[in-house]
Amino acid sequence: MSETDQAPLAPPPFSPGPSSSAAPGPIAAREIALVRQVKGLHRVARAFYESLLRQGRVVLLGERWDFRDKPEGAPQLQQDPDGFVYPIRAVMKAEINGALCHIQLEPGFGENLTVRIRCAPADLARVETFLQAHLQEPMTIYVPQPSLSGMLRLLDQLRRRATMTRIQGPEGSAPTFALHPSGRLIPLRARIEVYINEAWVSLDWENVWEGKLRVETPPALAEEIGALLARTVGRRPRVRSSSSSAAVEVGEVDWDDLGGLEAMRAELQNWIIEPLRNPGIF
Repeated sequence: MSETDQAPLAPPPFSPGPSSSAAPGPIAAREIALVRQVKGLHRVARAFYESLLRQGRVVLLGERWDFRDKPEGAPQLQQDPDGFVYPIRAVMKAEINGALCHIQLEPGFGENLTVRIRCAPADLARVETFLQAHLQEPMTIYVPQPSLSGMLRLLDQLRRRATMTRIQGPEGSAPTFALHPSGRLIPLRARIEVYINEAWVSLDWENVWEGKLRVETPPALAEEIGALLARTVGRRPRVRSSSSSAAVEVGEVDWDDLGGLEAMRAELQNWIIEPLRNPGIF
């Protein structure tokens, strides 16, 4: 059979050439959003805002983002008994470890707070380091059946160390007090928050059926607070770590934003992107 009698050849299989690693078009991202959800809305929002202020100037831009990604509305602010004002729902601009960022605070159900930070991909590591240092989920310490006298000793010790104390009832209700034989008022059902070493420590105390105490403390203070509880309330505390969730949202990403992995990038372009751009070849 001559060459002229042969059937027409099928298109040759695609073989990656030297130009196949060139950027075929946008996967495009100039901004990354770090998202963290934590418990303890007011405690976390205040501590996080104070950490931002130590970094430098913070500008409140609005309450939320609109559909065009522009801040709008007035931020929602909270004032503590000591006069400090901080946002619990806001969009703001701040500098974190030298990185210019947009930050959104969004309260959720119960005492949950969502913190979303938008930054350039190159600044991701610096922002993540800041989050790990200043947005830690507290440790939870349980003390079964503490005595009233032990609670009084604990409150005395905390009062000496705290720079600020506030007492409220569970879920924002009014606290319940009783008169101790010594003439002192003691809380019987209350949430007690103390500010120690630039960090919040929260005590949920309920004197029902011998009482129960739950303490939330930053990890840095967990060992010290645990020792204090054991020394004052006379019971062995049980410590556990609370849970939180974190996520990274990626916007438009360009090939230039992906460092290294040249072989993987070439394979993605050859077997995924090129068939979409030139389906006739395949």
